[in-house]
Amino acid sequence: MDNNRHINIGDDQLASTKEEALVRRALLEEYPVPDAMEEFQRFRKKVSSDDSLTVDKEPSSSRKYTRYISFFAAIAASLLAIFVLFYNRDIADQKVSETQPSDHEVYTAKNYDSNNVTLKSSNNKINYQLVATDNPIVSDISYELVDLDDYVESSATLSVPMGKVVRIVLPDKSVVWLNAGSRLVYPERFATNGPRLVKLEGEAYFSVTHDPNHPFIVDGGSIQTKVLGTEFNVRNFRGENVNITLVKGSVSVSPSSGNHTPVILKPGQQASFDASSFSSMVKDVDVEVYTSWREGQFYFDGQTLREVMIEIGRWYNMNVTFEDLKYLKDKLHFHGDRNWGIQQVVKELQYISSCQIRIEGSDIIVY
Repeated sequence: MDNNRHINIGDDQLASTKEEALVRRALLEEYPVPDAMEEFQRFRKKVSSDDSLTVDKEPSSSRKYTRYISFFAAIAASLLAIFVLFYNRDIADQKVSETQPSDHEVYTAKNYDSNNVTLKSSNNKINYQLVATDNPIVSDISYELVDLDDYVESSATLSVPMGKVVRIVLPDKSVVWLNAGSRLVYPERFATNGPRLVKLEGEAYFSVTHDPNHPFIVDGGSIQTKVLGTEFNVRNFRGENVNITLVKGSVSVSPSSGNHTPVILKPGQQASFDASSFSSMVKDVDVEVYTSWREGQFYFDGQTLREVMIEIGRWYNMNVTFEDLKYLKDKLHFHGDRNWGIQQVVKELQYISSCQIRIEGSDIIVY
C-alpha cells in the first residue's frame, strides 16, 4: 500500500488544469510538431554534404570548434523541444479523455422518495416519532397503534434513508438497529403460536429477546437466519453476498429454498453466502468491523477499496465510478465518523490509498 499523501484537487484548480490542456491541444493542432525521424535524416544528409562540418584529424582552430559545438547545441535544443511538445500533447490528451474511461465500474446510489424515516402499517394507523440520542445520526423511534377496535393481523414497514441509523423495539421487546438504505417488515403483533418472522432488505443488527417456544427468523429473501435469543448482524443488500455475523449466542443460517444443511455459527464467526449459488463460507472475524455502523462509525480492516467506496457511496447517497480498475482490490484499514461530510471522508482516504478521489456533484470518482 502506498502511504504517500495525495493532493485533493479542488473544482477551480481542476477546471484551470483542463482549460490549460485544451489550449495546448489547440496550439498543437494549429502548429503541428515536425517528424523527428525526418528531421534527423535531413540533418545527416547536410552533414555528409557539408565539408565545414567534418572533423579534421589535425587540431582545428578554436573558431571552427566553437562553430561545431554551437551547431550541435542547436540540434540538441531542437530535439529537446520536440520531446517537450510530444510530452505536453500526451498530457493534454490524457486530461481531455479523463472523463471518458474505456474500462470502468459504476455503483449507482439508490434514490429514495423521501429523506425521512418512515413507518407505515398495512392496515392500521400508526403514530410515531423520532427521539434523538447522544449520537446525532442514530435515532430511536417510538410508536403506537391507534383505532384498534376492528384490529386485524397486519405488518409494519420501517424504511431508513441514506445517512441515518434507527433503533426500534419490536412487539416482543427485541431491539433492532436499522442501517441506512434498509427496510424492515415485522408484524404489529407476533402470533402466539409459531415463529417470530421479520423480513429484511439491507442491513440490521438484532438483539433478540429469548423465547424458546417462538424462534426468531430473519427472512432475507434468499437466506434465512433462525435464532432463539442472541445478538447478530445481517447484511443483505441487493447484488451483494449475504453476510451474517454472530456476536452472542448461536444462530442457524440456511438458504430459504431447497434442501440445504444449515450453517451453525459460534460467537465471533461470520457466514457469507453467494445469493445465486447458495455456496457459503464461514470464517472468524472481528465483529466490531461489521457492527460499528450502529454506533455511527466507519470501520474497515482489510476490506477492499471497492467495498469501502460502495459503503461510503450508499451512506452519502452518491454514485461511485472506478475509472481505473487496478485499485478495486486494494485493501485498506480506515476508521472514520459517519457524521463527517463527504469531503472530510475523501480527505482522510487520500492519506491511506494509492488512488486519487474527486467529487463531482453527486458522483465520487476514483482514478
